Amino acid sequence: MERFFGADGPFVSFLTKFGQLVLLTVVWMICSIPVLTAGAAMSALYYAVMKSVRRDVGYPVREFFRSFKRTLKDGALFTIFYLLWALLMYVNIQYLANVSGGADHLFMLIAYIVMTAFVLGLACYLFPALSRFDIKKSRLLKMCIYMELSRLPQTVVLAAVPIGLILLCFYYLPVACVLFVPGVWCYISTFLVEPALKKFIPEPENGEKEWYDE
Repeated sequence: MERFFGADGPFVSFLTKFGQLVLLTVVWMICSIPVLTAGAAMSALYYAVMKSVRRDVGYPVREFFRSFKRTLKDGALFTIFYLLWALLMYVNIQYLANVSGGADHLFMLIAYIVMTAFVLGLACYLFPALSRFDIKKSRLLKMCIYMELSRLPQTVVLAAVPIGLILLCFYYLPVACVLFVPGVWCYISTFLVEPALKKFIPEPENGEKEWYDE
């Protein structure tokens, strides 16, 4: 029992990691307020959680802002794309949902829903990959599309669970839960996303450091 509650025991380790996730969630929320910075904030949250919380390397907030500054420009571009896409899909789906029609009408409605799901699933890999790869945006998109389609079961979980958590927090959970739910889910999601990212990361050679030891 003493070992369990000791300074190096699992209980203290759990509390430390949980506190780090709460802190990162707060920083993520603040950095997402301008909206255009939301993409960079999502990338930074994943980077800091993976590096500092899971790998115990560096300080969480420092690693967050390190990634945030590096991905701010590309993150803003992808955020604008998602905002415009969301607006376009919302207008089209609302229009089709309120207008009667035949089989073609139903087909278009289903097509828009499928495209929305596809783009949402893409985001589950796009922003984590943005935090790790300094490559052309076209190559990054191709890489993420491959990860999304080749890992459909994981993609469904990655896309569906956040939506469920948002609805759960909004309707049932107290506001205080918002302070840790995003960070905890980000931590859990790393176990689904990392195997996909690792396929594109070359193994270190000749004493080279792992990416998280930078």
